[in-house]
Parts: sequence; C-alpha cells; structure tokens
Amino acid sequence: MEAFSAKICCICSNATGSIQKSLVCLRYVNIYILVKMVKQFIKNRKFEIIGGLVGLFGGFLYWKFVGCVTGTCPIQTNWYTMVPYGGLFGVLIGGMFKPKNK
Repeated sequence: MEAFSAKICCICSNATGSIQKSLVCLRYVNIYILVKMVKQFIKNRKFEIIGGLVGLFGGFLYWKFVGCVTGTCPIQTNWYTMVPYGGLFGVLIGGMFKPKNK
C-alpha cells in the first residue's frame, strides 16, 4: 500500500507543482487509503459487525421487556449497562459463524 500511495503522490505533486497543493493531494491520498482500509476491515469482519449490531438491539430489548424488576441487578437495571453486554455477546456469537479462510 505504501508504494501505491507514493506513486499517487508523485503524480499529484508533478501535476500541481506547488508544495501547498501537493500537501492537499497527500491528504486526499491518505483519506483514500483510510477508506480502502475501512472497507477491507468491514469486508473481513462483517459477521462480527452484524452480530454486534444485533446484540446491541437485543440487549436493549432484553432490558426493556425482561430487565430487573427489583432494581438489585447491577447489569440489567440500566439500559446503558445492558446494551454493551448485548453487543459484546453479539460480536462473540457473530464470530462463531465466520467461515474459515482457505
């Protein structure tokens, strides 16, 4: 990836000619590389991401409909403690369904 970004920067700096414009070009190249890395991360971790989102929603629903009536349960009493636990379990369960790489 570094060679790719250096190649684009050289093309941009030769085309513009000034240092200011080449720094702007470098910023756009870095953003392009960052977007490319995020897309690759999402592609590689889609089961964990989907599982986490489902878990967040499931944690909220568990708090809303089941929860803790007496208020003595430290995790289930508040939605802001139950939702992250649901998200964590969703990520863990989503990772179990990830297909093996060959």
